[in-house]
Amino acid sequence: MKTFTGFVLFSVCMAQTFLGAAASVPAPGLDPIDFNNVRLIVNPGDYPTQPPNDTVFALRLTVTIPADSPHNGKYLTVSGDMGGASAVPVWKTYSEWGGSNGVQVRNLLESSEYNFQTQ
Repeated sequence: MKTFTGFVLFSVCMAQTFLGAAASVPAPGLDPIDFNNVRLIVNPGDYPTQPPNDTVFALRLTVTIPADSPHNGKYLTVSGDMGGASAVPVWKTYSEWGGSNGVQVRNLLESSEYNFQTQ
């Protein structure tokens, strides 16, 4: 668990291989940018990140505080803007999620507890 001013971030990880089988992979990295923004870096573990066997990942958020958060159960889009989060999984490769640079997650809500899950 990583704690930042104003919100708490947890990270757990699942991946879907090109064959569709789910398997555990390392948790994503989280780096604070400022109060309402964080950089999320997918950790592909030992899964392939090059064609033709690229692994695809979806980034899901659950929010435990507050329980009625509009971000709860949403999926991150490549833009990283939580204002445009998706109700359905957005499957992208490691490269499409920014590779080692990750994706900036923007517009997180104050005093919220976020759980980032890579599926």
